[in-house]
Amino acid sequence: MFETNATIELHHTDAAGAVFFADYFVIAHSAYERYMESIGFALDQILTSSAFRLPIVHAEADYRRPVSLGGQLSILLRVDPGNSAFTASYDFKDARGEVVAILKTVHVCVDKKTGEKRPLPQDLREAFLEITS
Repeated sequence: MFETNATIELHHTDAAGAVFFADYFVIAHSAYERYMESIGFALDQILTSSAFRLPIVHAEADYRRPVSLGGQLSILLRVDPGNSAFTASYDFKDARGEVVAILKTVHVCVDKKTGEKRPLPQDLREAFLEITS
């Protein structure tokens, strides 16, 4: 499991002063970028130097309680790899440790040139499994 933190900034909030629902995905994606870098697969390097891409093909979220401007969140990220796809699960916890939102994204590995589904590179799959064990 990977853990990172975020502070709710004004641009994350809606007119009611709480995190705008879609901004949880923005925050989750930042956590995903940090995670991928931490396992040696920085997304900028994948985009410029790899023969594959990892687009999101499904996303879902459950919201449990509002978080306001200045709120501190801890994001716990778990990755469950399959043959050619993986699910990233995000638990957002507030400063009291209570879960305020749960998100999931499903990424599929595709060939950079053809856009066709392909198996995850073995070294990436192993990196996913190493951090989850």
